[in-house]
Amino acid sequence: PHSLPPSGAASGGYYPPPPPPPNFSHPDEHNPKRSKTNITEESFLVKKYRPASYFRSIESFARYTKNHRMLDASYVRSPSTAGSTAEKPFVYSIKMGGMDLSWGRGKSRDHAIDAACRAAFALVAAH
Repeated sequence: PHSLPPSGAASGGYYPPPPPPPNFSHPDEHNPKRSKTNITEESFLVKKYRPASYFRSIESFARYTKNHRMLDASYVRSPSTAGSTAEKPFVYSIKMGGMDLSWGRGKSRDHAIDAACRAAFALVAAH
C-alpha cells in the first residue's frame, strides 16, 4: 500500500519553494538588432483625433465616447499584414480598456477609422 508523505507541519515545516513567475517580456525586447519602432503601435486618442475631412461617424463616435465617459478609447493601427488588402492597405481598430472593440480597413487612415466607427455603432445597435 502506498502512503502519502506527511503534510508540511508533520514533516518538520518544509515546503517546496514556489515556482518562478512567468516571463512576460517581449521576445525582441533585448535584441539590439530590432528597432523599437516595430514594437510600438501608431495610436490616436478618440477625443484628440481630427480627420483630414469630415466623417459623420467619426464625429458621432467622438461624441458618444465623451458622453459615456470612455476616456481611454483610442484608434490603433494594426500591423501591416493583418487584414489589409491591396485596395485597402490601412487597418485600424478601436481599443477600449485594453480590448479591441471593432476594426475597419480603408484606402486612407481616415477611411479605415470611419469603417471601425461604423462597426462599433453596429455592435452598439445590435446590443
